[in-house]
Amino acid sequence: FDQSFVYMLILCAGLFTTAGYNMFASILRAVGNSRTPLYILIISSIVNVLLDLFLIIVLRLGVIGTALGTVLAQALSALLCGWILLRDYRTLLPLKGDLHASRPLWPQLLSSGIAMALMMCVVNLGTLIFQRANNVLGESVIAAHTAARKIIEAFMQPLGTLATANSTFVSQNWGAGKYQRIQTTLRKVLGLEILWGAIACVIVYLIDEPLIRLITGTQNENIIANGVLAMRVSLPFFPILGVLLCLRTAMQSMGYKAAPVASSCVELTMKGIGAALLIPVYGYFGTSITEPLTWTIMTAFLMVVYLLQRKKIFSEQYHTDSREVKA
Repeated sequence: FDQSFVYMLILCAGLFTTAGYNMFASILRAVGNSRTPLYILIISSIVNVLLDLFLIIVLRLGVIGTALGTVLAQALSALLCGWILLRDYRTLLPLKGDLHASRPLWPQLLSSGIAMALMMCVVNLGTLIFQRANNVLGESVIAAHTAARKIIEAFMQPLGTLATANSTFVSQNWGAGKYQRIQTTLRKVLGLEILWGAIACVIVYLIDEPLIRLITGTQNENIIANGVLAMRVSLPFFPILGVLLCLRTAMQSMGYKAAPVASSCVELTMKGIGAALLIPVYGYFGTSITEPLTWTIMTAFLMVVYLLQRKKIFSEQYHTDSREVKA
């Protein structure tokens, strides 16, 4: 507990570095420079690994070294992105009078930010409840679940990255009223999400056991079997997860805040059901199947909402275009 507390304390104290990187990187991506944040992220990741090795092995700081390495590497990424902005995109940075001029936008920005924050809080609350129920199954299950989650989340990264890139494109074209471009691109991105989900599933099914052995460094057959089980249950649902992430971020970018938050409430409910019913009855299989079932229900919900909203959007666009033609 003491080590966990110190780790969280240092990370929370360094959250301004995370906020700085996210803000600066988002500005760069919004103007079409998506490569620079990627290169800087690669550099900071390498620095993070080197700092971990130095602080943990050489200075023997343990968990404190792990946390400090993360914060310092994140600070480096924020400084590098900020320097690129100052050097190449100085005209985009706000001046003294811009703060007052942008005041009418504050309520909209605040409401969008609160909606996104609320969605993530609900999601993580469900994860905490779910994790507590899973921990009752024992230390070997915790070890297997932790290792499997690291691998699953690594394969999730392309899904999340595609959804984030699409959200930037959607927000730009939504503001410009280019609804047809949103629809066309969304279909392509959904296709890429499904394609990567299928590829990731094939890769994991081929090398799942070696991956678990590599991550855990164990020969415990129970840990390996449970880790493999988690991946083999989750990965076939990755195409569905890709659709979910894409729709959720796209709808947020179009200003539809209620549906993503409602889908997060669905996730909280499903994880509560998993913790109360599935895990006690089915053990670790209940843990493994809860999230895929949750993704499926949330995707179905968001697809219905999106299709209804799309019909409304294109109906309004059709009437607007008709009035312009008559004029």
